[in-house]
Amino acid sequence: MLFTGYLTLSGAVSTSADALTVQATRSAVGAMPVVGRILSDAAGSVLAGAGVVKNAIGVFGLLGCWRRVWDPLYVWGCSIFCIS
Repeated sequence: MLFTGYLTLSGAVSTSADALTVQATRSAVGAMPVVGRILSDAAGSVLAGAGVVKNAIGVFGLLGCWRRVWDPLYVWGCSIFCIS
């Protein structure tokens, strides 16, 4: 329960920090007319890609944990039904 609370809180804080960083970067780079717009869009694309990778790693980690729990239960259930 404590770990779940920690993950929820850290996810909320990291999302806010990422949004603040993106906004600060866009404001700083946006001061340059043409190049600033290009760099701002590129930084947004890189950060969006990093978010996709982060979420994908989280999904695969969750599936890995689920499999670690499911495999022993599956073997146990099969052994009970095969014995009876």
